[in-house]
This record gives sequence, C-alpha cells and structure tokens, in this order.
Amino acid sequence: MVRALRKVIMRAIVATPGSTAPRVITTDIPTAGPGEVLIRVHASVVNPVDAWVLTDSGRDAFRLSGQFGIGWDLAGTVATPAEGLAEGTPVAATFTALGSPTAAHAEYAVVPRTAVAVIPEGVTMPAAATVALNALTARQALDALGAPGGRRLLVTGAAGAVGGYALALAVADGWHVTGLARESDREFVTSQGAEFTSDAGKQAFDAVLDAAGLAETILPATVDNGAYLSLLPPFPVTGERGINVDAILVRGDGEALASLLERTAGGELPVRIAQVHDLTNDVSAETAWRQTVGSGRRGRQVATWV
Repeated sequence: MVRALRKVIMRAIVATPGSTAPRVITTDIPTAGPGEVLIRVHASVVNPVDAWVLTDSGRDAFRLSGQFGIGWDLAGTVATPAEGLAEGTPVAATFTALGSPTAAHAEYAVVPRTAVAVIPEGVTMPAAATVALNALTARQALDALGAPGGRRLLVTGAAGAVGGYALALAVADGWHVTGLARESDREFVTSQGAEFTSDAGKQAFDAVLDAAGLAETILPATVDNGAYLSLLPPFPVTGERGINVDAILVRGDGEALASLLERTAGGELPVRIAQVHDLTNDVSAETAWRQTVGSGRRGRQVATWV
C-alpha cells in the first residue's frame, strides 16, 4: 500500500525589512510542540494592525525587527491530533506570538492549545475568524474596566472592528453605553442597543474604551477619578484628575473565545464581513492583501486559504 505524503511546504504572508508591503513566501510548515496545536488555516482576517506593523512606528511599538509573520486571527481545522482535539476538528484561535517567522496569514499555524476554541455549528470559517481577535479584545477590555455597576461607558470607534463588538458586549454586561462614530454609522450603533453620538465633547462618562485611539482628545470626556482604556501599546496618554489610564494587548484565551463563538452562533454578536478574498494562489495573495488594507469599508476583510 502506498501512503499519501503529507504536505511539508506552505505559503505565508510576512513583513520584510525596509518594506511597508507584505510579501508572500514559501516556507516549511511549522511543527507543534507540547501544549500546541497545528491548524490548517481556512480563513484569516486582515486587520488595521497588520498594516501598522509594516511601518516603523508599528515595528517600534511591538519591538519587531527583521522578517516576521503577519496576522492575529484564524479559523481552520486541526491538522494533527492534539489534547482533546481530533484531526479535522473546526477551530478558531488568536495568534499572539509576535515576531514569529509565520503567523495567522499562512496555510498552517501553530498556536497554544489554551488559545484554541472549537467552532460551533452554524458559524462559518470566515465568520469564526473575525471573532478571534476583535471580539476577544473587546471582551478583555471590558473585563479590565471592571463591573458596570450602572456606570456610563463611551466606546470610540464604535462601528469599527473592536468597537462594534464592545457595544454589544457592554450592553449585555449592563453598562449604559454610548458609541462615538460617524453619522453614517448611527443605525449600526443604535442597533446594538447603545446610544449614538458623533461628538462626545460636552458629555461625561465614567469610563472610556478608546478603540479609535483618540488619546488626549477624548480624555476630557472622562469624569474625575474615572477610567480610560486604549487597546494598543504604547499609550501616549497621561492620567489627570485622578483618571486611571491603561492599555491592553489581547491575550489568547480559548475558553473566552469559545463563549464568544457560541454567542455568535446564537445571533447575540454581529457577524460583519465586508469581503472574502481567495488566497489559494500566489498571484492573488499579495494583491488581495494590499486591497484589504485601507479599504475604508465596515466589516472585516477575510482571506481564505483553502
């Protein structure tokens, strides 16, 4: 009997020194070690941070150098059996090993078992991939702000990738939520159960989740002794009036991700996909990635690898 040979080479998108454009390379498929899972990637999501890490400021912020993989969130199938996961199981994960040779934008990815969640029925691979980074970031940001306790929360960038999830999650948690966004996004913000504003300058909030990175320009909207939280380090905001200033970087958390995926399956969280790009050939991969960055459209740009 002749056994089929396993694939040993894959394509991946990486950042290279001195270039702000992503590059498609061919490289060895990574090997999972103890406590890790090798995933055959079906879908990955292009996020604004993917473009930022190609710039000098982004590299400096994350202390990145040389050539490294791009991408934070993915959905696919288990390629080799792992703890509690049979081969072929549909899963999603957040890739947080910054500076790795390859990352989520690749045909295969290795992630910690603790970062992996099984995708429930009714959630597609592209939809699951959009949850892995953005919804998990929103969840962890809200957790960092503490119990709602009837407090008022302002979410900036309320129609964006993280902000859109933060609205739905914060309303469900019991916050009195106001979303700061463009007038054209009013309908989306209110559909999530939040109040809408396009100018928070004359209002005061107990807490601000600054998903848009407005920094000092939005700090005056925070009450004395309130809380301000941004999403990406470093945070250039200096606390004043007793305001607690902090920033978070998403952590892989399979248990929390599983809960978010279940809520997505139940229709509690929005699925916002702007476009799906087929990256199954070398010619389209880099072109499609460039098109997704700076598209200006609401919803996620999803790359499919299978």
